[in-house]
Amino acid sequence: MWGHRGPGESIGEHRRGHHTCAHSWELPDLAEPVARLLLGEPNPRLSSSRELRYGRHGSVSVDLAAGTWYDHEAGTGGGVLDLIRRETGAVTTRDCLAWLERAGLLPGGSEPFTRVDLAERAAERERARAARAAAERREHLAAAERALRIWNAAKPADPGHGYLRRKGVEPHGAREHRGLLCLPVADFERALWSLQFIEASGFKRLLKGGRKAGRFIPVSEPQEPERLLLCEGWATGATLAEHKPEALVLAAIDAGNLPTVAVGARRCWPNLPMVICGDADPAGTEAANRAARAAGAEVAFPEFPPGAAGSDFNDLAAVLATRGAA
Repeated sequence: MWGHRGPGESIGEHRRGHHTCAHSWELPDLAEPVARLLLGEPNPRLSSSRELRYGRHGSVSVDLAAGTWYDHEAGTGGGVLDLIRRETGAVTTRDCLAWLERAGLLPGGSEPFTRVDLAERAAERERARAARAAAERREHLAAAERALRIWNAAKPADPGHGYLRRKGVEPHGAREHRGLLCLPVADFERALWSLQFIEASGFKRLLKGGRKAGRFIPVSEPQEPERLLLCEGWATGATLAEHKPEALVLAAIDAGNLPTVAVGARRCWPNLPMVICGDADPAGTEAANRAARAAGAEVAFPEFPPGAAGSDFNDLAAVLATRGAA
């Protein structure tokens, strides 16, 4: 069977004894040079004139127009000053502005960075990243152990569970833990890394410390699948599995995880036709199209009858069932 800005400080703070006054509307312009200094050269295949992508799968993105960044694996992000804090260890806004002056990105009286400075800071960044990665790995492994204990102790889900009734789907191997629907979050080697818990109301949460990036919830795994269907949420996957029993169905948990899981699935099943079954909302559409491009897959979105509301294939099935019963 198968895981700050200083109190009271503002971006527009004046620095006593210096000429620097960084305004919030100026900082987005610094996103690209700051990112290149701190993170190095972006992934050229995944980057564009509007966005820089870092990492093999583009897990860190920098929005050049908004001046913001987001680490899709760590689930953290922010503005230019937040990136400086994360990568340099700066604590206050003053520290960040001093770094910008040294980098030659703001006028000031400090000496500019030398090549030696930049090399030393690059080494510091790598050490800090390695330390963060090691700590994260320990947290993920501890969560995986907890997940396995909970999963083994959980009982098969009651088909009458409130969430299953609301969504109109079967359990598909789900279990129950303290009244919550319990779903396995696994990798492509079938190792269990985390769990997703869903209340009858639909409120969802992941096991604390569990690894999510690149992991998925297996929904349906026929012995000889004819195709692979990849979606965001588990209930959507359950609907797809019930309508396409010949398909291997995986749920990526959310839109942000969809492209990474799609690439992993393509590696695991290189010859299996794949369809990304996206949600018909802005975030879902963007993620599904990006996942399809990255994995060489087709993409499909639910098409609702006029006047019907919804975003995913489970919503569409509910609409069609209601209209068919009317």
